Amino acid sequence: MTNGQQLDNPVECAWTLRALLTGMDRWVRQGTPPPASQHPRLADGTLVAGDQVAFPAIPGVASPRKIPAGRDGAVVWPLLVPQVDEDGNERAGIRAPVVAVPLATCTGLELPQPRDRRANRAREPAGIGHSVFAIADARARRAAIRGARSTERYPSSEAYLARIREVAQKLVDGRYLLAEDLSKGRRARPGALGPSGDDDEQSVMDRER
Repeated sequence: MTNGQQLDNPVECAWTLRALLTGMDRWVRQGTPPPASQHPRLADGTLVAGDQVAFPAIPGVASPRKIPAGRDGAVVWPLLVPQVDEDGNERAGIRAPVVAVPLATCTGLELPQPRDRRANRAREPAGIGHSVFAIADARARRAAIRGARSTERYPSSEAYLARIREVAQKLVDGRYLLAEDLSKGRRARPGALGPSGDDDEQSVMDRER
């Protein structure tokens, strides 16, 4: 399903929200400090001007650097966006396992369909939404060919799943994910915490495309 040019981003934020609400409750009731903020910052380069975002060149995907800043008459609003890594995923924030160990670019950007006259004026976003698209390996990207992630990064499904579990456990340790939700997330739809240990490599990649 999609409202823009790409499929909707399947990464589930409910698991993180549960952990943060639990942390807030403990802060109010017991005085336990909440988890450290992970929001992007200008000071460390994880928040940048819109035309400075290092979004990779992905065949068929418009560059977010071309999105114009908003205006209020003659006043141009500053357009600041989270900086991304080489895969196009945001560097800051609470990174879900399927973002930290990616098979796809999962972005909060959603560009409009070409037929959407309301948004065709200046390559504006379609609105509040999210997109996902499978990432080609570097050689395929240079050749402008869309494809699955190279197995050079994840030599086997076991290696991929081991990294997913490692990242998920770090989120639990940092109190960005509840320990009780680990098993729930593995049984949830794709994009929650990561696939279950019963998935083979091909099904993992198919689910994340």
